Amino acid sequence: MSSKVILTITKGENEGKTYEFSEVSRAVIGRQEDCAIVVPEKTVSRYHCLLEITPPKVVLQDFGSLNGTFLNGEKIGQRDRDQSLEEAQKEAHDSFEMKDGDVLGLGRQCEISLKVETSENCARCGAELPVLPPHSKGLVWTNDEGQRICEKCWKAVQKEKEEEERRRKEEEKKRLDEEKRRKEEELKLQQQAQKTKQKKCKNCGKLFTPAAPDNALCPKCLAEEAEILNAALAGIILKNNQPAQKPEKPSGPSIIPGYDNVKKLGEGGMGTVWKVRNRKTGKDFALKTILPKVGMDENARKLFMREADICKCLDHKNVVKGYETGDANGTLYILMDLCEGGSVDDLIEQKGGKLSIELATWIMLQVLSGLDYVHNMDIDVLVKAGLFRGMKEVNTIGVVHRDFKPGNVFLSDTSDHPVAKVADFGLAKAFNTAGKSQVSKTGSIKGTPVFMPKQQAMNCKYAKPEVDVWAAAASFYYMLTGKFPKDFYSGKNPWQVIILEKAIPIRKRNSAIPEKMAAVIDKALVEDPSIGYKSAAALRRDLVAALPSNVREYCKGIL
Repeated sequence: MSSKVILTITKGENEGKTYEFSEVSRAVIGRQEDCAIVVPEKTVSRYHCLLEITPPKVVLQDFGSLNGTFLNGEKIGQRDRDQSLEEAQKEAHDSFEMKDGDVLGLGRQCEISLKVETSENCARCGAELPVLPPHSKGLVWTNDEGQRICEKCWKAVQKEKEEEERRRKEEEKKRLDEEKRRKEEELKLQQQAQKTKQKKCKNCGKLFTPAAPDNALCPKCLAEEAEILNAALAGIILKNNQPAQKPEKPSGPSIIPGYDNVKKLGEGGMGTVWKVRNRKTGKDFALKTILPKVGMDENARKLFMREADICKCLDHKNVVKGYETGDANGTLYILMDLCEGGSVDDLIEQKGGKLSIELATWIMLQVLSGLDYVHNMDIDVLVKAGLFRGMKEVNTIGVVHRDFKPGNVFLSDTSDHPVAKVADFGLAKAFNTAGKSQVSKTGSIKGTPVFMPKQQAMNCKYAKPEVDVWAAAASFYYMLTGKFPKDFYSGKNPWQVIILEKAIPIRKRNSAIPEKMAAVIDKALVEDPSIGYKSAAALRRDLVAALPSNVREYCKGIL
C-alpha cells in the first residue's frame, strides 16, 4: 500500500469521525460548511487552519484564529483579542510539520489526532516491498544510490547496464572505424591533389582545380557564398521581421528513439523541456520530461501515465496536443506540440509587464474556446482509449486543468495575431500524484497560487470546470493590468488571501479598461456564493458582446 494520512476527531461534537487522505490534498479546518473538515464548536474559527497533505507528510498553518491553534498542547498560532482578522492576515504565519501521533488542538474544545501509515516502496517502480526478515542482507536489492528496489527492477537495471555497455562498445567501434576511414580518405585526396595540382575546398572538402592560386573554395561553394552575401546586402528578411538564420542543428539523440535534441527550451524543479526533431520527417516538437519523486508508488505512476495519455486524446487548435508518452529509464515524458512564440508569461515580460487590450483579448478568446472544448469533450473518446480501464466510476465532466495560468498558455509565433494554445491539460493532477506538491521540506509554499479560486483551494480534489474559468479570468486580469486580482504581498498567508478576500475590481487597477468589458471580468471573478461563470462558453459570449469596436476589429478573425 502507499502512504496514508488519517485524521480522527478525538475531542468535540464530532468525536470519533475520521478523515483519510492517500493523495496530495489540501484540507481547511473550520466551522464553515465548505471546509474539508467541519467542526461546529464555537471556539473554532470559520476558517481556522490549513493542512497541506502530501502523504506521509502533513504541514500545518494557523489562520490567525481567535481562540488559538495548539500542536501537542503548545500554542502555535492565535491573534490578539483586540486584533481584527484582516490585521492578523497581514502577519506572517509559520508552518509546522506534523508527525505520526501528533494532536492538533482547535481552541480548548476540539482536538484532532494524526496517524500516518507508511510502507517501503521500490525506488524505481514504486511497488510495495515486502517486510524484511532479520539478517536478510542477501535478499536486499538496491540501485546505484543504495536505495532499495524490487528484484524485478534490479534485473531490469542489470539488463539496461548490459545494453548500455553493448551500445557503448558499438559506438566506440563505429567511431574508430569512421576515424580510420576518414584518415584513409584524407590520405587518398592528398595523393590525388599532388598528382593533379588540385586543391581541397575548405568548405565542402571536395577537390577542385583553382582558377587562381588564392582560390580556396570550389566553384559551387563560391557561388553559394556569393548568393548569401547578395541576400544580406539586399536586406532579405523573414516574415517575422527577423534576419534570416541558418537552420538549427541537432545537438544529440533524445531520450526517445527516432528524435534528436535541438535545444533546451526550459528547465525547472520537475524536469526539462526540449525542442526535438523527428529524424524521418524533420518536424519539430516539444519534449517535456518529468523526473518523478523517488519512492512514488506504482498506482501513482500509473495514474500519472493515464493523465498524460489524456493529452493525446485532445484535438483542438487552441489546445497543445500530446503525441507520445512513456517512461525512459525512470524519466517520464510527453511529446507535445511546439509553440515557437513561447508562453504568455514570456510575452507579458517582453511587453513591459502587461499587454494591450487588443492583444490580450485576442489571446483570451482563443483560450476560452480551448477550455470549452476540453471541459465538454466526449468522454467516450477517453473510455475507448482505455484510460479508465478498471475504474468503477468515470467522471463525465470532461477534463479540468487545475493549474491554468499565463505560463500554461503558449503562442504559435511572435506575430501580432498568434495562435494561442493551452498546455498541460490533465497534467496538473498528474504532477501532484507523482509527488510534486506545493509544499517544500520546510513547509514553505512553492510558488503562490495566485490564479486559484477559493473553491479550488477549499476542495482541490473535486475541482470542477468553473475553477478553470475563474483562473482564465484572473489570467486575463493579469494580462491587462500586470497585477493579480487579489493582493498577495510579502508576509501575507496566500491561502488566507485566496479563501477570505475578494478580487479587486479591474478598473481600480487599470481605468483604461472599457466599462462593459470590466463588468464581465469582475463578474467572472466572483466566488461567493459561487463562481460567476460556470462555463468558458458563457464567459466568451459575454466578453465578445462587451467588446468595443477597435478590439472587435482586431479580433474579427476569431469572433
